[in-house]
Amino acid sequence: LKRKFFYWLTISNFLYIVILIILATVSINVLLGEGGLINQAKKAKEMTTNSSIAEQEQLNELLGWTTNSIEGGSEVEPPVIEGVITINPAEWQGDGTARVTISSNKEEYTIEYRVDKAEGNDVEWTEIQNGETISSLRHGEVVFARLTDGSNYGDEASVNILDGIAPTVNFSTTKTHESISITVTATDNESGLVDNNIYTYSINGESSVTKNENTHTFSGLNAETQYTIKVEVKDRANNIGSKQETLTTEAKPKSEVQIAIDNGTKYTETTPIKDDLENTVYIPGGFHIAEDSATKVEGGIVIEDDSGNQFVWIPTGEYKVTEEVDSDKTKDGKMTNELTRRQWGAANVVQEPTPISGDKVINSYFYGEGDSRSIASGTIGAFLASAKPVSEGGKGGFYIGRYEQGTGNVCKAEVDAYTNVTRDTAKAQAEEMFSENSAIKATSELISSYAWDTALNFICQTNTKGYLLATTTSSSYGNIGTGSNGKTQTGGYSVDNYSNIHDLLGNCYEWTTEYCSSSIYGPCAFRGGDYIGSRYPADRFSNGPSFGSDNIGFRLQLYV
Repeated sequence: LKRKFFYWLTISNFLYIVILIILATVSINVLLGEGGLINQAKKAKEMTTNSSIAEQEQLNELLGWTTNSIEGGSEVEPPVIEGVITINPAEWQGDGTARVTISSNKEEYTIEYRVDKAEGNDVEWTEIQNGETISSLRHGEVVFARLTDGSNYGDEASVNILDGIAPTVNFSTTKTHESISITVTATDNESGLVDNNIYTYSINGESSVTKNENTHTFSGLNAETQYTIKVEVKDRANNIGSKQETLTTEAKPKSEVQIAIDNGTKYTETTPIKDDLENTVYIPGGFHIAEDSATKVEGGIVIEDDSGNQFVWIPTGEYKVTEEVDSDKTKDGKMTNELTRRQWGAANVVQEPTPISGDKVINSYFYGEGDSRSIASGTIGAFLASAKPVSEGGKGGFYIGRYEQGTGNVCKAEVDAYTNVTRDTAKAQAEEMFSENSAIKATSELISSYAWDTALNFICQTNTKGYLLATTTSSSYGNIGTGSNGKTQTGGYSVDNYSNIHDLLGNCYEWTTEYCSSSIYGPCAFRGGDYIGSRYPADRFSNGPSFGSDNIGFRLQLYV
């Protein structure tokens, strides 16, 4: 029995072991076999991984088809292509707007675009056709594009709408001897000119003027002088276009005075003509302009009759002068010479005189010709009416003799001064000078205190020594105190020549028609310095009606 039990137990154990082995084999196959659980799990994992990789590869392909930024603008000529989206550079339309074309070689995807507007109101993402054109774009805006499959999006491609081209500027000019006028034409076929077209004008790098007018005139220029003119114009992109040109002003046209000199014009009637500075001068009938005359009033315009008698124009009121002569405080190219009597300073005191109203007394004794005691009280009114400024209805000037009156009752150079005459004789001679000559359309008279003071003030205004000339006692400026043998012929003392007027400061005293109330010296006033004494040009003195001397002569005033 024990043996049987042992055999049974052994067989049972063996069968149990076999079953265990079979079960183990089945389990291993389930887990590790080709169709086992482990292999199936591996395959499932691999399938999941492969699906994610495929999806990522598809997205990566979209990303790879676009570019982050494509810089473009009117300065870029060929299209910029990077990836598979092409955005052509901006094409300007000539109306301030541009357009771009967006295309792709991946036709299975959709193109979307948006615009960052320069003025705001951005355009959101919008679907477009392949090769479609986006218009009405302006400088400073940015166009973006991307590809999409409906759920995935590629990176954004972009193009900047940039205007890098300056406006085109041209101008035409009109020149005179003193001005250059400019008319500007400016165009900009890209972003366009700024509103109201702002123009900046400059001359020789200075005097910049900015305005919204396309015309400008530079005035006050010098004749026959080169000037560099520059015009700048800005567009909406702040590009500045410019044109620069060097121009030469025209030669100054000859004035009527110069033409009259050149042509030797003889006037039969009183005629107003212009000097180089546009001052009006009246030429009396019977006269022409002397060959050595100045062509500007400030230099002394000289007229001459057929006999060679010469007179110099004295302006009254406002007259134009050159910069060199403009000595008053305004510096505006003008001076004013009032037609009036004046109170002057003492000897060698340099100061402007004080104008005296009308015929009021000066230096306690001297009264103007309007005073009934003056020998010119009946005629002074006609002189003042003619000689007063143009603004007051007059001719704006008168003439005085270029020289002291010479023997033979002439007003010429290099003759002996007409002296040893009484004041009344001088007056008569002055009035008779042209009385027999009907061709002369002017009135000659003995010089008045109005004419003397106005003429003396004129030469002080127009000469560098200024008011020193009125009160000097120095022979450096006139024939004053040179001695008993110092008397010269008319015009013979060369330094005493101011604005073409000779010997007004010295050589001989000169009778005037002013009245003196002094009972000691007499009623007949004379002015100026002389070769013997030490009186100054503006000084006043007098003597009696019958007095005549070798050192007292006279000078004429002439008016039309």
